Amino acid sequence: MTRDEIVEVMAEASINGAFGSSAWGATTDHVRNAARKDVANVLTALEKAGYSIEPGWQTMESAPRDGEWFLAVGGGLGVEIDIASYNKSVGAWNTTRYTLDDHDNEPDGYNRPTHWRPLPALPEQKE
Repeated sequence: MTRDEIVEVMAEASINGAFGSSAWGATTDHVRNAARKDVANVLTALEKAGYSIEPGWQTMESAPRDGEWFLAVGGGLGVEIDIASYNKSVGAWNTTRYTLDDHDNEPDGYNRPTHWRPLPALPEQKE
């Protein structure tokens, strides 16, 4: 889930919680945008305080296939966590140590990683 998706879900929950379970659909754009802005401000304050809002482990069906690097685990990696990306030209998951074929003819894709999550943000650098 992206930050924008988190803001949208939390804004809708805020409006529905305050005004009833179906209030989001009945509110004006002005009210919705105000709720979005409030939620975004809360997330920004949490991030400035050192909290990170990142999605947890997700199944590989939702993994990026555009060359973006991410953390991967399971399948041919076993319990090891490695940095991976998808290589469209060969149809395989590349990690820093292995190439895990996505067409391995194994039941349930034994070789493929089973879960992924985005790389964490780098720590803030102090000058």
